[in-house]
Amino acid sequence: VNPNISSDSVRISYFLTLQHSLSKMKAAIFGPACVREVESAAKVVYITSHHNKQLQDKQGHVALHENKQSWEEWIITDAGSQKVFITSNQGKVLRDDHGTVNFGYPGGHWEKWSLSNAPGKGKVYITSHRGKLLATRDNDEIYLGDEKTKEAEWTITKKGHVTKNEDCKKWQEAGTLEIA
Repeated sequence: VNPNISSDSVRISYFLTLQHSLSKMKAAIFGPACVREVESAAKVVYITSHHNKQLQDKQGHVALHENKQSWEEWIITDAGSQKVFITSNQGKVLRDDHGTVNFGYPGGHWEKWSLSNAPGKGKVYITSHRGKLLATRDNDEIYLGDEKTKEAEWTITKKGHVTKNEDCKKWQEAGTLEIA
């Protein structure tokens, strides 16, 4: 027995080995391209305002739109300390730039947001590093506010996975290929 190896490191090593083995098994059964396609789609979300419009990266400008296409797709990733990065399909990260909502690059505190429950089923508040709430006005203007009003309520939903690969589609519809 090696006293320098803790039970935690053994558990982590076992978990990573198990996770790697499951990934290899899925790839062997379903095909690596199919697994990659479903795993990447599972991370994409839409961020919808109380006006039922999606947050959008409109060629570098933050906007709202009725569409659910690539410009309205976002990936939310862990930024540590219960904060997240909200990254557009263009690879730009949403930020609070001294009270202006625009884009930056991951790593700075301006790009960190927290998500908290808002009233209503599935609603959330998106709060900047300065404690300001991402909100929308009736004219679709996006701003940072102080009050937890309906204007600051958002719904975050996973993009429904649509595949052109018929085998992937059958496996997913049957519930055989489920990626969390």
